[in-house]
Amino acid sequence: MTDLHKAWTEIHLIRGQLARDKRLRGYGPVTVAPTGAVALLAAALQSRRITDPGRELTLYLTMWVATAAICLGMISVEALLQFGYRRADAAT
Repeated sequence: MTDLHKAWTEIHLIRGQLARDKRLRGYGPVTVAPTGAVALLAAALQSRRITDPGRELTLYLTMWVATAAICLGMISVEALLQFGYRRADAAT
């Protein structure tokens, strides 16, 4: 085994280890901005449509649970995409 081949093998091993050790560093702006916009839209709708959340509890809860579900979906898509990119990077 030549020194060059040995060096390339070591670089490949180090790169693979780095790819496995990467961690989620937080949510990216791709998710933060849209989830914030969805929450602001829900708040605006609440102020116009639900005058007394205590009396309209079912509608209030339905709106906020739906808002949370939409935001969770967006966050999940981003997390899955990040995971997919990391797996693809680790495979190369």
